[in-house]
Amino acid sequence: MLHFKKILVPYDGSDHAKKALKEAVSIAETCEDAKLFVATVVYPVPSTVVIAEEHAFVFDAERNTESMKIKETTQKEIRELLPPDIPHEILFNIGNPGSVLLSLAKEHDCDLIVMGSRGRGALKSLLLGSVSAHLVSNAHCPVLVIK
Repeated sequence: MLHFKKILVPYDGSDHAKKALKEAVSIAETCEDAKLFVATVVYPVPSTVVIAEEHAFVFDAERNTESMKIKETTQKEIRELLPPDIPHEILFNIGNPGSVLLSLAKEHDCDLIVMGSRGRGALKSLLLGSVSAHLVSNAHCPVLVIK
């Protein structure tokens, strides 16, 4: 039987992400000492970053009201979905979801990524590319995609 210690779970609040989180919890419950890293990654509004850079300002996600609303909402949902006895860390980042999630998986030395097959919005997926396909192709560890 496979044994996983560190599991990354991308979370955007979609039904597929909720199913993936539930599956990751099930896996963590069967693996002694497993820890979940539940990550929300928000793609920045390009104009905000460009305007900040043009005026020599650093884009500060912590001061971006929309980003903070998303952070608060998703963290509340995650806390409600996670059993209290499962070790976990909730992560929030701004950037390209595929790249950021790959970095987080390496940074936290994750040995499994569990994610939903679709996030919020098919159109965004079509325009930006599929995050799940990107992770399956580029991750250093196994990726379990939940439908």
